Amino acid sequence: IGGRSIFSAFPGYGHTAGVLNPGTSRAVMVVSNPAEPFYFENENCWGLWLPMFRPTADPAIDSSGAWPYGDHFRGRRRLWEHRFQLHFKKELDGPLLLGLQFDQYVPFSGASKQMSNLVVAALKRVSGPDLYHSCGEDPKIVGADAEKPILSMPLWAFDQFIFTEAGEKPPSLNDPNFAKLGVLQTTNRKHFITKMKQLQLQPGPTYTFAFWGISQIVDCVKWDIAGVLPMRISFNKLCGQPPVDCTLYTLKSDKGTGGTNETRHFERRKNYLFRLTFWSSLTPLSKERVAAMFPLRKLTAVTAVDDASDAKRSVASKIKAKGFFGQVFECCTARPT
Repeated sequence: IGGRSIFSAFPGYGHTAGVLNPGTSRAVMVVSNPAEPFYFENENCWGLWLPMFRPTADPAIDSSGAWPYGDHFRGRRRLWEHRFQLHFKKELDGPLLLGLQFDQYVPFSGASKQMSNLVVAALKRVSGPDLYHSCGEDPKIVGADAEKPILSMPLWAFDQFIFTEAGEKPPSLNDPNFAKLGVLQTTNRKHFITKMKQLQLQPGPTYTFAFWGISQIVDCVKWDIAGVLPMRISFNKLCGQPPVDCTLYTLKSDKGTGGTNETRHFERRKNYLFRLTFWSSLTPLSKERVAAMFPLRKLTAVTAVDDASDAKRSVASKIKAKGFFGQVFECCTARPT
């Protein structure tokens, strides 16, 4: 297909990196601000994803606009924007949810718990009161089925939506005029929420979403939260250490103790449509941690694709593990001290 490997040039500024489909045979390395969107696929759907992040750790580069998507971010307060384009293979088994999930349980002291509550309250003011939050459960006490720490938002937490009928060509995620397309939450929030609540996701049409609302608070490149307390709050105060998972998922119905409907977001209840494990280049992972996300010795390097029709045919190129890890580890893992 047309496109280029993301490993031809990692950003020379602070950026985010991650692994799509970690721990599976489809695991691929990704990095923010690609020229073209990334392709993903699973048993539930296939789609494209474009992650755009301001270089907030490098103010001179940010203000110059001389970085991919700098023109789009000029005059806007958002720090990042995710664009998703989804093609469903089957009916979903529940409402689509957008989640930020932590891999490990972090016990909170009284002060830490209060800080966490302030952050959640700030996020609810932006994304709406339907945000679900759980500090998770201690697997040492509850067992392997413990709920992981998570922030989860319904479909109407997205900020932009574009519907494309089956057989019609959807917009390109990197279209310079993308921001003018579809319906926006900022135009009429009540109308937008009503439309999202009534939306039926099914095979056939193409569903395109953009999400940036909470980015004014959540700085993924600097790996902290701003505007909640007088000082900035490191993500690690909430998640322990990187990485964090960004997910799209549904929940299976589950009866809890006594026959009541289970409300916790257990892993056994989740069907993932999109799963990204990500971190900042300012808080890199160890080589061993990244390597563990790839179950195969020969790894898949994701290729940026030119449009959705090309994406469906073939999206990956194989490269030798040694060459792959040399490029990935040079940029996105911790240096030895």
